[in-house]
Amino acid sequence: ANLLVACGGSDASSNESNTQSQLPQTTEEATADNTIDSSIVARVNGVPISRAVFEAELAAVSNNFNDAASDSALQETVLSSLIDQILIEQYAAENNIIITDEELENELKSLSTLAETSGFTLAQVLGLPPNADSSVVAQKVYQGLLAQAVADDVVSKTELITTQVHARHILVREEALARELLERLQNGEDFATLAATYSIDATTAPAGGDLGWIVRGDLLLDTVEEIIFNMPANTRYPEPVPSDLGWHIIEVLERDETQSLTDEQISQQRILIYQKWLADQRRTAVIERFTN
Repeated sequence: ANLLVACGGSDASSNESNTQSQLPQTTEEATADNTIDSSIVARVNGVPISRAVFEAELAAVSNNFNDAASDSALQETVLSSLIDQILIEQYAAENNIIITDEELENELKSLSTLAETSGFTLAQVLGLPPNADSSVVAQKVYQGLLAQAVADDVVSKTELITTQVHARHILVREEALARELLERLQNGEDFATLAATYSIDATTAPAGGDLGWIVRGDLLLDTVEEIIFNMPANTRYPEPVPSDLGWHIIEVLERDETQSLTDEQISQQRILIYQKWLADQRRTAVIERFTN
């Protein structure tokens, strides 16, 4: 088991609304007239997703998956993506975020050059069929630009967290063993020795369970990370902490509220902020799905 994550624009506030009429239709506009139940697959805050749009997107995405991918999994992936697109468009409309014709044209040129250099068509680079209509290509690029502009806006309204914590843990499969080790620690046994002997986290066990300095988003397990970041320095969590990997004994050694973040850490936090925002949008939206 490994607790650690392997980490690896346009001006959204432009007011050139006079050019927006020339842009491709948004998902909302493309599906707004499909009000017959049999012709739609879902509604998002009252905005329908047409079966035609869904099936066209499904056909495009199917080209990028092998036969091992199940039909139901692909359908769910495509429908979730279309739902997210409507949520993004609704946020953009509410916050006056637009993509101008000039921005779209520049992005199309840039991506076309990249595609030619790589020996592909622009449609292929975008994951579309090679013979996709130019309006479909433009729509895909437009949606990508809008999603990035919304992400930039969401992140700009959220303060990046600079707190870093130096922590260590012992991970075991059984609760009984976790409680036994916790008791042995309370009786004075050495944490690093017990971690090296019993922890099933192959990455940290040789280092005595040391997770090193971490920021939010560095760990795979949200519950474990939340506990770690709410603990004072030089403390041990009083109970074993359950997770999908097993049971954790957690100690926080040091906290630093003023550490500078690396570029990679900033990038990771930006991704997490956007993912959390999108999850919140899904949770609070009125989403209706219709079966065939």
